[in-house]
Amino acid sequence: MIDGLIPCYDLTEYRETGPQCNAIKTWPVGAVYLNYVRILRRFLWFNGCWPGQLFGEEVPLFIRYHKYHVLGQFTVNLMAQINFLWKFHKDISFLMMGHVYITTFLTSVSLVRSSLPHFEEYRNIVNTFLTEFHLYYHKQKGKYEAEISAYWDKFSYWFSLCQMALMLLGMTSFNVLPIYKSIQAGAFTTRDIDRDNVEFAVYFAIPGIDCYDYFYILTALNVYFSYITACSICVLDLLLSLIVFQIIGHIQILNYNILNIPMPEGLKYNKEENSVIGKHLISIIDQHRYIVRFAATISSFFGPMLAMNYMFHLVSGCILLLECARPDPETLARFGPLTIIVFGQLIQLSIIFEFVGYISEKLIDAVYCMPWESMDVSNQKTVKFFLSRIQTPIQLTAMGIVPVGVQTMLKVSTYIKVPKKGDPSRCDNWRGITLLPAAAKVLAKILLNRIAPKVAVTLRDEQAGFRPGRSCTDHTNTLRVLIEQCVEWQSELFLAFVDFEKAFDTVKWTALWSSLQRRGIPACIIQVIRSLYEGSTCRVVHEKELGAPIRISAGVKQGCLLSPLLFVILLDDVMRNVVAIPRGISWASGVLEDLDYADDIVLISPTLDLLQEKLVHLQEEARVMGLRINRRKTVDMRIKAKTSDALILDNQRLDSVDTFTYLGSTVTRQGGADEDIESRIKKAKAAFAQLKPVWDSNVLTRRIKISLFDSIVKSVLLFGCETWRVTKGLTNKLQVFVNKSLRSILRVFWPKTIRNEDLWKLCRQSPIGKEIAKRKWRWIGHTVRRGATNAANVAFDWRPPNGKRSRGRPVQTWRRSVENELRAAGLSWSESKSTAEDRRKWRTLVETLCTSGVP
Repeated sequence: MIDGLIPCYDLTEYRETGPQCNAIKTWPVGAVYLNYVRILRRFLWFNGCWPGQLFGEEVPLFIRYHKYHVLGQFTVNLMAQINFLWKFHKDISFLMMGHVYITTFLTSVSLVRSSLPHFEEYRNIVNTFLTEFHLYYHKQKGKYEAEISAYWDKFSYWFSLCQMALMLLGMTSFNVLPIYKSIQAGAFTTRDIDRDNVEFAVYFAIPGIDCYDYFYILTALNVYFSYITACSICVLDLLLSLIVFQIIGHIQILNYNILNIPMPEGLKYNKEENSVIGKHLISIIDQHRYIVRFAATISSFFGPMLAMNYMFHLVSGCILLLECARPDPETLARFGPLTIIVFGQLIQLSIIFEFVGYISEKLIDAVYCMPWESMDVSNQKTVKFFLSRIQTPIQLTAMGIVPVGVQTMLKVSTYIKVPKKGDPSRCDNWRGITLLPAAAKVLAKILLNRIAPKVAVTLRDEQAGFRPGRSCTDHTNTLRVLIEQCVEWQSELFLAFVDFEKAFDTVKWTALWSSLQRRGIPACIIQVIRSLYEGSTCRVVHEKELGAPIRISAGVKQGCLLSPLLFVILLDDVMRNVVAIPRGISWASGVLEDLDYADDIVLISPTLDLLQEKLVHLQEEARVMGLRINRRKTVDMRIKAKTSDALILDNQRLDSVDTFTYLGSTVTRQGGADEDIESRIKKAKAAFAQLKPVWDSNVLTRRIKISLFDSIVKSVLLFGCETWRVTKGLTNKLQVFVNKSLRSILRVFWPKTIRNEDLWKLCRQSPIGKEIAKRKWRWIGHTVRRGATNAANVAFDWRPPNGKRSRGRPVQTWRRSVENELRAAGLSWSESKSTAEDRRKWRTLVETLCTSGVP
């Protein structure tokens, strides 16, 4: 049995003695004689890409220079399209701009492809493929080799026919309808580009092309360009696909040779058998090296073409989908087939290239099936060496960097490091942001649009994170009103501000899939989301270099459009389990247990014992989902508390604080509006100082500077102003900062002076009190219209059930300041709430309040 085993891949010996060795250099013999190779030859010949001289063909003179003719055509056409965009970019619509983009990018891709035959490496690849690497020259090795060769020959033949048929169908549908429509509309009678199809209007950019006499010439030229461009795109894709089919066949043969090493007659191979096995192992390694070398050559040469091809297919496919969204039959008849072909080619190349990696991964299992324990030490070392070589699957890559294939592209991401507060030498003080491929972003957006409406109706009202119509202001004001009312009515309130450690990075995927399933998300969508995560890898950018791929096994990707919603779904399930046992404060017709903005959670309880139970329960439920509470950053706050006992977590005391920054706003045991305003002024001063080069610039106009001041500095200053109980003193502090900043921008320094009213008019500003009032009343109207069960709306009228005011004048609260402004306008709180239901009446009321009720 061992005697019949011969080295399976001695290429040198076979090329010297093989039956076709003397004939493969003349046409038509060898692999070149196969039907699908003949089809390939015809289309390569039409595009000037067939190296006929290598096969002894007598190539006519005009064919020799045809490739230069094609290259020149693409160059002239590309220049005309760019010139068209330069002249008419202001006059064309978005979709027409998309059409020009498709034709321009397609011409650029064709230009790159038409330049490939000019390289010696291209001719060497085609020559190696058709005279050496093709399975035709290895089918005499054995029965399995012959079967594999016959299978891929038959598959390649039908694949080639389908590819050419799709190309002809797409180009015909793309050209016939616009020609008919142009004739019907009287195209080229004027230079009105809206009356002409974009494919013909492009030629208006060429000097002298402006009359009807050129119509038939331009039509023929456009059709010719369409077909030769499509041929350039499809034929090299076909060549690349046929080469990949042969690579897959070689890997299958290699896998077969590994699996069919004969077993020893005894426990061990004898000396003679070990010698034969050793030669066979060496031939297997040579075979693998030969496949890897050829695949690397393909990747390095066709890499730029593949990269441009993927960009073109992804972006053009999206534009074509937008075009196909128009329901008229003419548009569907023209762009429908082309859209199918564009996505078909993308999927075709992706599946083919990914199949190479899938087949090569089976080599590892085949090696483990070897009877290596029966071999001698030398052969065992050979097996270990080969096993180390095949740990990296054979892959085709674009420019040697990006693995080819949509699924592979979706699963490969790049991490960049963003520093947080604290010591940068600690890993905890860095945040990883995921940079996803464009295809993954498009798919994530599609999935988000599909599941967001279904998920929105299932989320708890207390969860405001990443939800439309919600903001940080809702929970900040609710919390501030709770504290102010408990202080006024001398009622106990216990709060726990919970922080999760690396929340986005520790989520368990199994728990996430279960949460999606419980909310009724279709299984097919869940499977697509799973495919984006399972088996995914990332590469960290460090010092402008990409690190080695790291396999991801948990967490959601920060930077993905889908991640916030997935995280909120999981956290909502955690809180549902926690609040199943009532431990909160009385609230309208129920109980308020917590306020959540994504993972920024505030637990609310009337007693410390209930808060302790709720916190422990939250820790247990979060641990099941893969989340860990950060004990260092989790604190509690007590309002009118009568106990000094500590809150315990994992046998450690949690800190009790008097001031806490919640969702960007300062909250204290008294409410914190005054402290928040002071904090906002400091942050706005810092933001203004950072932009000093902008304010001192002599290039930027005053209008630009004021616009930057409004969008950056004033946004920092007035963040959360809807929750402030504004007094004249606090308003003056804010106005002083704004006036000082505006004078600095206008460079009005002492002894120069300018009245405040003139300053505001010059900078198009309104008094800061009026702006705060407008923001506050707009937010109140928006909140009232959200419904009576909304937490922020309920907080407007909430008061502790058991409490008593202290003697003396009541302190100023947010609610009391709102009522005073309404009273100044002659309105009551109940009347204003009914008015808020009508947006038009509410706008009128807001204008009245902003003029009469400004502090």
